[in-house]
Amino acid sequence: MARGRAFSWRSLTRELRWDDAFVVLSIECAAGARKWRGAPSRAGESQVENRALPSVGSAKRPDRRVGKGNRWVFFDGDNTLWHVEALYDRARRDLVRFVEQSGASAWEVETFQREEDKRLFGELGYSAVRFARSFENTLRRFIPGATTEQAERVRRLAMSVFESPAETDQDAAGVLVTLRSSHNLALVTAGERWVQERRLAGFNYTGLFDLVHIAEKKTATLFRELVASLCISAEASWVVGDSLRSDAIPALEAGLNAILIANHNWVEVERDGGRPAHLKVVDRLGDILPIIVTSGLEIPAPAHP
Repeated sequence: MARGRAFSWRSLTRELRWDDAFVVLSIECAAGARKWRGAPSRAGESQVENRALPSVGSAKRPDRRVGKGNRWVFFDGDNTLWHVEALYDRARRDLVRFVEQSGASAWEVETFQREEDKRLFGELGYSAVRFARSFENTLRRFIPGATTEQAERVRRLAMSVFESPAETDQDAAGVLVTLRSSHNLALVTAGERWVQERRLAGFNYTGLFDLVHIAEKKTATLFRELVASLCISAEASWVVGDSLRSDAIPALEAGLNAILIANHNWVEVERDGGRPAHLKVVDRLGDILPIIVTSGLEIPAPAHP
């Protein structure tokens, strides 16, 4: 190392061999990774967890020297890796059948509940309380004299969405195993902690992820912090999800690439607003592989666990 100059990490990494520079960068990135792996959260923030299921094996630390570099793929959970909209649809159908006894049409009941749910989203966000309240308000709109027992019944219908297991997407295993050989993988899911923890407990592939993070809300700031803390190459990394609001737009604002999966979801909220011109859109999870391949990143053919 040249003498007579002030010490700096930048000058040090320039003058060391590649392997030594990697050690320096690993120290910096490891410090950032610790922030996102199980560190106690500040008030109002969610905590990051790195989970591993015995059926899959322990999640490994990101390998920055064998092909992966600083490339990451961030996956959403709900309606991306697993499907929850069918649970909402089933609960809504049960509500409609119950309230139809008032003489209202099924269309009137469903339309009111959907509009009420969207209205409450501004106040209560992605919460079980919001959905349950929309059911109660719908009941009282069409049956003003509803009893306490009737109100409790529609609350139970709503809460079944969050207590029932979600179906894993049929492409999830193959996509994750394939991308794991070339990218670090993160699962960043938003919503109430107790709900998302139940979803994660029922998902058999959390062990394939280098990072699992439950956020109250996904924002561009969150993605920027992840990029900076984990030394991520934003231009070579992707965010995959079904929501314009929570996945695609925040990712693009943070300088990441984004793929929107046009899955069946809460379209009134998740697809609210126009699509950015440079956003990639696919119909199913398995379709993300060709997009990443054509971006210039070499990825092997889809694998199966």
